[in-house]
Amino acid sequence: MSSIGSAVVGYAAQKQAADEQNAYYARNARAAQMAAVNQYANQQNAIIQKRNEASQQVEETHIAAMKARGTALTAAGEAGVTGLSVDALIDDYYGREGRRVDSIDQNYEMDRDYMRANMESTRAQAEQRINSVRQASQPSFADAAIRIMSGVASGIGQMAKVGGATQEFAF
Repeated sequence: MSSIGSAVVGYAAQKQAADEQNAYYARNARAAQMAAVNQYANQQNAIIQKRNEASQQVEETHIAAMKARGTALTAAGEAGVTGLSVDALIDDYYGREGRRVDSIDQNYEMDRDYMRANMESTRAQAEQRINSVRQASQPSFADAAIRIMSGVASGIGQMAKVGGATQEFAF
């Protein structure tokens, strides 16, 4: 009969261990997800800051180019210079402005793409962290039932030996 109690206690211990492991898995998954959300928010804020910085640089470039063109036109007008040379100078200022704006845009896009790749890396790290902890499967009651039945059969066999060989037991 002690094997029956042992089987029941063993099953209960296995179930408790599985429940504790699954609770640990759930806590770990929640922590990994929260860490990922925080990192996503930080990366999104960094992207917004980079975008705002790039917009400000573009605006400053437009203002500086407009001032340079205005200064050149004023100086040319005061000197009485007109024609293709003044037009070429103004076109050069437009060209420099366009190249500077393109450079700012390309730098922003590279920074944004890098930060998005970091976000993908964050997702992969969270997934890896979650998968690093195993979920426990619940113990099988069939194993405990077999051990209980073996204990019962063994007990009946012992009782038959003690009580005499003439008794018959029906299952």
